[in-house]
Amino acid sequence: MSPLDDDFTDTDTDSLTSLDMQVAAAEELYTSDDSLADVNLDREYIVERILDRRKCHNRLEYFVKWLDFPETDNTWERADNLSCKDLVHEFELQYAENNAKRKLELEANENYERLAKRFKCDEALLKNNVFECGYDPLAILSATDCAGKITFLIKFKCLDQAELVPAEEAYEYIPQLVIKYYEQRCRELDAFVIPNKK
Repeated sequence: MSPLDDDFTDTDTDSLTSLDMQVAAAEELYTSDDSLADVNLDREYIVERILDRRKCHNRLEYFVKWLDFPETDNTWERADNLSCKDLVHEFELQYAENNAKRKLELEANENYERLAKRFKCDEALLKNNVFECGYDPLAILSATDCAGKITFLIKFKCLDQAELVPAEEAYEYIPQLVIKYYEQRCRELDAFVIPNKK
């Protein structure tokens, strides 16, 4: 027998047995169905998807849809509280793409507004001869009456926006394109005015 065995007595065996009994009782308590209702278990919340983002008090927050929870339980969470880097990255890519689309739409609206203003015939624009500047025309987009004069809206190769050009300049520099434009308009009008003959 070792010296340790000498120190180990029957009373120690009794205390071990009572300790085992306490552990068993505790396990039984926590495994019974009635006790589960009383025990507050920390539930892990899993992000299903990220719906939106915002800045609040100079901190980035995401609007989160939680897995296995209804839409009414969606919450705004700070970015540093989320542990789903891949979902955040995926959302940010989609957000950037949508932002780019919105930016293009805004630019298109601004271009449209500028063109609409040009249809009111700004005389300064009409004084510049685009043909003498060396720009090549692609197509005549439309024609309008500006202060009693016919003016064409023409798309040029190296310009982002179409330009208004007086009809006299168009007749002089691009007569074939003007003829092509008028022929196309005549065909379109004929399609609406003349019924199909049987």
